[in-house]
Amino acid sequence: GKREQQYQQVASKMRLIEVQLQTSTSNEKRLESDAQSLRSEIARQETLLSSVQRIEASLAAKSEGELESLQEEVKRLRESQADEATKHEEAVHKLEGKVAEIEFRAKELSEQKEEATVAASKAKLEGEKLQVTIQELTMKLKSTEKELT
Repeated sequence: GKREQQYQQVASKMRLIEVQLQTSTSNEKRLESDAQSLRSEIARQETLLSSVQRIEASLAAKSEGELESLQEEVKRLRESQADEATKHEEAVHKLEGKVAEIEFRAKELSEQKEEATVAASKAKLEGEKLQVTIQELTMKLKSTEKELT
């Protein structure tokens, strides 16, 4: 009766404690591996940082030299830009001249085309007149033939 009940209570408490122990052990292991991976991550970051610092130092040295050469380059570009501007202006003038010439030629061509059109319609008219004359002559010829026979 009573003893058995007490025994069962103790046994279930023991089981609970065992489970808790297992849980805390696995938690501890997990914490340990977390700590380990954090340590290796920190080491990696430190390595990275030192290589970044090395790169920065060499860049600083390089950039001083590069700045000078860039300033020279800018000066050179400014000078050549002035030359280019002059060349560009000349080229634009040339182009404008060409454009004017082409426009003039186009106007000439359209005038010639108009003239040709007028001439063509005149010729057509002449042709039609000629046709009429031929018909008239043919009719006269036929009537003359009739008179002869």
